[in-house]
This record gives sequence, structure tokens and C-alpha cells, in this order.
Amino acid sequence: MTSSIRILLIEDDPADRIQLEEVLDQALLSSRNAPQCSVAWAQSLAEGIELSTRRACDVIIADLNLGDTQGIQTIEQLTAAVDSAPIVLLTGFIDEELTFNVARYGIQDYLVKGEFDGALLLRTLRFAIDRYRLERRQRAMSRIELVSQQPDELQPLLDYVVDAVAELLPTSAGVAIVFHDAARGELVLGAATSHCLHANDDVLKPTCHRIVATGETETVGNVSNHALTEVRALAAHAIHAYIGVPILQEQRCLGVLFALESSSRIYTQNDVDFMQTLSNRVALAISRVELYEQMRNQTRDLSVRNTELDAFSYTVAHDLRNLLASVIGYAELLADDFDIVTPADRARYIDTIISHGYKMKQVIDSLLMLARLRTMDMEMDVVDMQSVVKEVTHRLQDHFVETKANIHILGDWPAAIGHAGWLEEVWVNYVTNALKYGGAPPRVVLGATVQGQSVRFWVCDNGSGITPADQARLFEPFVRLQPTRADGHGLGLSIVRRIVERCNGNVGVESTPGEGSTFWFELPAYAAGASSESVAKPIAMKARM
Repeated sequence: MTSSIRILLIEDDPADRIQLEEVLDQALLSSRNAPQCSVAWAQSLAEGIELSTRRACDVIIADLNLGDTQGIQTIEQLTAAVDSAPIVLLTGFIDEELTFNVARYGIQDYLVKGEFDGALLLRTLRFAIDRYRLERRQRAMSRIELVSQQPDELQPLLDYVVDAVAELLPTSAGVAIVFHDAARGELVLGAATSHCLHANDDVLKPTCHRIVATGETETVGNVSNHALTEVRALAAHAIHAYIGVPILQEQRCLGVLFALESSSRIYTQNDVDFMQTLSNRVALAISRVELYEQMRNQTRDLSVRNTELDAFSYTVAHDLRNLLASVIGYAELLADDFDIVTPADRARYIDTIISHGYKMKQVIDSLLMLARLRTMDMEMDVVDMQSVVKEVTHRLQDHFVETKANIHILGDWPAAIGHAGWLEEVWVNYVTNALKYGGAPPRVVLGATVQGQSVRFWVCDNGSGITPADQARLFEPFVRLQPTRADGHGLGLSIVRRIVERCNGNVGVESTPGEGSTFWFELPAYAAGASSESVAKPIAMKARM
């Protein structure tokens, strides 16, 4: 297993070229660990620059004095035209000016003709290549630091990382960042170079899953010699060496950064360190994005709360003041004129005080429920919805009698995941609204429909229906669409939405003006293999109405 060095030699003297190649050949023959070397020859600076654009090389050896350029001009023109490989100068003598210009223009090193042997030549070339790669990697890291300062955009950083690895490691079979979706147990491609042939197929899956499980870097210089069959199998897909570095965030492995080779390769510790540093930067960028999203969500929640508080200021406080003024007024009448007020008026005043007191309590209880929904932790469990609905109908029995409602409960009740106590309040709200806003008399139907991995529970009424514009506002706080038909302060459906969302579900309404409304909420189904067949369908329900 050997590495290789592709040399571009710019030399106008054939004798000097032959001498350098002989020294190089002797070094390769005398060392068992010497790299494979290939030499491309250009006889002028112009030819060398043109050749460097057409053929990739690992290092350029250039004579300081050529037929078309001399001394400092050679350095200036060569460094201005070539930035894809390190440069080593050949010179007949050394002086202070040359030493200064080597450092000034970023030349990696120089060799004095006739004063170096094969070992020194190989060592100089290797050091030049390593230093050049290290310098470019450091510049790339600085660039990555700048890119990662954008906390809301992760993809540009991922794309830059894979491009940096492809260019600066470098690789021959591509680079890929593969993320592990822990919730689904799936692998998701984050970014890949265009020539990474296996970024989207199953070839890398076993290796990726193994690295995610162990959280350890894998460096394989020749897959054919590996102990694991799944690693040796990579050779059949033109992957003969690779580095796989886990992307670690505290104790979690988020994914793997892969660098793939189409031939065997010797990886240095610098190569591994470079990959691990990039992996750390990706993990840090993901943490920044998550923190940014958290802060943005908190800001959005704060904005919602502020909106609710504003609505409270202008709506609920005003209504509470009116109710309280009424209570105080009737109480003062009783206190000041108790002896002259008729018994019938006394009873009416007291009934009004009690009624308005209950209304104030209802508003305050609703506001407290909204506050608790923001802060309380709920434990999700399997909910026997049939028992919940039975309890709801028991609680509302007096309302059914009072409104002479016609109640239908359809089908069976699939188990769902949620919080039974709070879901009971959802049902109470939906059914109570159906009684308030339904026909005369109200006809209310309750049912459930299994939809894939979720269950939709619904309440249908025979009311006047809701326009599309009003449907969009229904679940906002302090919205009451028909204030002339029902008491309340429009907090109920806002609470419903908060409860269901806390249970990992969602809410909605389907309504056509003049044809009634169906209010629904969806929750995750308990049975993983739940059938998609409907338990009870809204269409059938409406037909029975």
C-alpha cells in the first residue's frame, strides 16, 4: 500500500532534468516506503503554467532561471498563476534576497542544484506538500468559521465542508455528510460532492450505522484487508479506502462525515485531525442552528403571549369590569334599599349577582387554564376515548335536556395517545359550542376516523355554518364569531388548540355556510398497525342527520 506524488518539473535544461530524475529514481529504489512518483516536464514557465491547468499535480519544481523568465520574475509569475500546488524552486546558488522572496511569495522551499541527494529531495517534496495542505486547511477553517456565523443557514456550511474535504484532503471518490434521524432510525443525506457516486444509495448504510453506534472514527486505508465483510464489500462499489468521522454533539452522534477513495491510501494523522476538526465545526453549527430555532420559537411564543395580553386588556378586562359593575350596583341597591325592595326584585338582584359572578369565574378559569398550558408538563398516555366521551355526556346531560338536543355517538373509539383529563375539556368545548351554535333543536354527532398513524375525533352540528374567512380565526384567542347567540369570551377554542398541540396533535374545522360545521382534533394513534379504514365517517354522519 503506497501513496503517490505527481510532480510537475519546469526546467529548460535537459541535463538538469535528467539529473533530477536519476536522483529521484535512486531514492525510490533505495527506500521500501517511498511513494510512487510521476514526473511531467515543461521546458518553459509559460508551458508549465499551461500544463498545471490541464493536469493535476501534487507539487511543482521550477528552475529559478528559465529561457522566458529570470529570478524574481519567475517567482512573481508562477505564484500569480498557480495556486493549486506547492512550489519548490531549483537554483544554482542561494543568497539573502532569494530567502526573503521565498518567504514573501509563499514558496514552500528551494533546492540548490548539485547539493541534494534522493533522500533530501523526497523529504523536501513531502514537507512542501504537507505544509501547503496545512496552510490551505487553516485558511479553509477560517472560512468555515465565517460561514458558521450564520445561525439560521446550515446548508451553506455543509456544502462548503464537503468541498473543502474534496479539495484539501483530497479525495478521489467523493465526500458526503450523512445524518442519522434517531426518531425514525433513518439516514438522511446532508451534503455531498457531485462526484460522490454512493451518497444516495445503500452502500454506505452499514458503515454509517456502525460509526453512529460506536461514535468512533474509522480510518481504512485498504478495505480489502479489513476484518469486516461489510467493509470488504465496499470494494465492489469502487470504494477502496475511506475516513468516516462521527459528528458528535455531547453524547449524541448526529451523523458521519465521509471521505472516500477509489484506490488504497495511506492516511496521516493530519488527515484524521483535519476531518475531525471539520466534524466538530459541523456539530457546533448544528448546535447554533438549534439554539437559534429555540430562541426564535421563544420569541414567537412571547409575541403570541403579548398579543393575548393585549387582547385581554381590551376585551376581557372591559367585560369583567362591566360584570363587576353590575354586581356592585345590585349589591349596593340591596344594601341601601333592602327594606323597600320587593321580595321578587331581591331575588332577581341576587340571581343576577350570582350569574355574573359565575361568568367572571368562568373567564378567570379560562385565563388560568391558558397560563397552565404554557408551563405545565403533561405525561402522554394511552387514552380510552370512549370513557372520556361517556364522562363528557354525563357532565353535559343538563345542557342536553335544556336545549332539547338530539345526540348521536357513532361507531367504536380507537385508542390514541394524549392526556385524558385535558382532552375531556376539548370534548366539552366542542360539544358545548355545538349546542350553542346548532339548530333549533341542536343535532350533534360525535365520532372518530382512523387516518394512518393518527386518529381524527370530531363533533358535527346542524348550525348555520362558518365562512372560510372566519374559519381561519376560530382558534385564535378572544374570538367569538356569534356574540349575540352565546355568552363567553372566545377563549375556549384557543384553549382547545393549546391542549391538542401539547398532545402532539392538531385541530381544525370543516364548514359550509348553511350546512353546519364539523370541528375535529387529531392525535397519534396508539396501535402502530391501525387500519386506515374509517370507523365512522362525517359523510355518513351528516346523512343520518
